[in-house]
Amino acid sequence: MRTGIRQRQDQIMTQLYSQSEVSAAALARYLGVSEATIRRDLRSLARAGQVVLSYGGAVLSGKTDFSFRSKAARNVQAKMIIGKLAAALASDGDQVFLDSGTTCAAMAPYLKAKRALSVIATSA
Repeated sequence: MRTGIRQRQDQIMTQLYSQSEVSAAALARYLGVSEATIRRDLRSLARAGQVVLSYGGAVLSGKTDFSFRSKAARNVQAKMIIGKLAAALASDGDQVFLDSGTTCAAMAPYLKAKRALSVIATSA
């Protein structure tokens, strides 16, 4: 699968997690692609069991996906804000433990600016 398709499908899933239901027309406008492209993406996501097609769009599948990728696609903006605020609490030379959660992972890019920071991470 090409990167562009994967990114678009991730964005579709993010919209579904925040709205529970999406229309192909609204997704096409939001993502700047044709409705035919969105329908192909929705059919692909339906074959993977992630969505259930509905008239003109899709809803989340009854199966809950707890994979890291799926959880990372939920509440992206909130995780970025939390990651930035949490990283601001760390000072140069500190030791920081990062758990394996997606919110903790959102903190990592903001830690790059710290000097002599020791990061301890889980190995999952």
